[in-house]
Amino acid sequence: MWDKSTIIQKPCRILGIYAGMAAVAINVLVSGYELYQAHKQHQDMVEAKRQRVLSIKNKSDEVAYQVRDNLLHHVGDISNSAFTIPMKHHHNQLQQLFQHQKNLIDRKQSLQLIVANL
Repeated sequence: MWDKSTIIQKPCRILGIYAGMAAVAINVLVSGYELYQAHKQHQDMVEAKRQRVLSIKNKSDEVAYQVRDNLLHHVGDISNSAFTIPMKHHHNQLQQLFQHQKNLIDRKQSLQLIVANL
């Protein structure tokens, strides 16, 4: 009824069927893991690119602020030398002219007194 070749072939065939199913399951699991790793690697690359863009933006903002500050400082220096210093010089000259005018008025009044007393 059962010969030796049938007894050996049936378990081998069952084992082959289960091995085939296990191979499919393992193949699906490995493919899923590879898909997960590829997605993770892509996300890491996207994050690294985002960090580079943020770093470049921050550096460009820093450079822009430095340029603005330097420009304002130099404009302040130029306006000081172009307007404030000459304005002070002209103010001093006006003060001297007013003092000279006051001296002339005082002399005129003293001469008028002398003429009136003659």
